[in-house]
Amino acid sequence: MIENLGFGELVGWSWLFPPYVWQLGAEAMTPVRAQEFDAVPVRSLMEADPRSARR
Repeated sequence: MIENLGFGELVGWSWLFPPYVWQLGAEAMTPVRAQEFDAVPVRSLMEADPRSARR
């Protein structure tokens, strides 16, 4: 184990910055509710409005 994440914490930002390669994995030890985001539209949104990254 490398790290434990709690409620509201994020895993995996490697897709957001060049070279846009996913570099890690995660395993849930308890039931979780997860969100998945398509990297291309997220990066487009951030380019159009850099403030969106802080919301």
